[in-house]
Amino acid sequence: MDPFNVIGLYSPAPASGKTTSAKYLQNEFNLVQASFSNPMKLMLLKFVLNFAPLGLASTAAYSWANQYFENKNLPIREIPGTPTMRHLLDTLGTTWGRTAVHEDVWVEAARARVNQMRAKGMQGVVFDDVRFQNEADMLRELGGQFVKIVMPGNEASGLQSEGNLEGFPFAAEILNGGDKGALFKVITEVVRPLLGGR
Repeated sequence: MDPFNVIGLYSPAPASGKTTSAKYLQNEFNLVQASFSNPMKLMLLKFVLNFAPLGLASTAAYSWANQYFENKNLPIREIPGTPTMRHLLDTLGTTWGRTAVHEDVWVEAARARVNQMRAKGMQGVVFDDVRFQNEADMLRELGGQFVKIVMPGNEASGLQSEGNLEGFPFAAEILNGGDKGALFKVITEVVRPLLGGR
């Protein structure tokens, strides 16, 4: 049986191609796409649904809420303060989760999911949102390899969760010029050796 592979993707700025790359790697190498933010997204989905416009059927309400997960910079006008989903995720993850609960709360939730994947005989996982040292440390304990994706011109957002791993020793760094075909080609060339050439 092939070893369980763990890949972590990092970018110093949001919207640099991490999730796009993870979805591609999931299909190309039969890895499970995962995020440290998965539990936060589930929590926020339930929260945001409280603000859905009146009269929407259940399916329409979920579609309404999902638009904010698809475009995380879109202001949610129905919520007081008009926050974006990116702001809600950042503050839930850091101010509440990492600060008010425990620094490792999301790390241990992710570790449990990875252990479940291993137990089910899956081939590996690609995390599309490695942002903090403790996240990288946990994945490295599990044999993780890391790729930094940089999109020229993309600026750091100033969120607490961005730009925290700039001194980290990545296995590779790639530039995303905005062309998906070129991104997929280079990420394949970089990741294939990390997976033992499969």
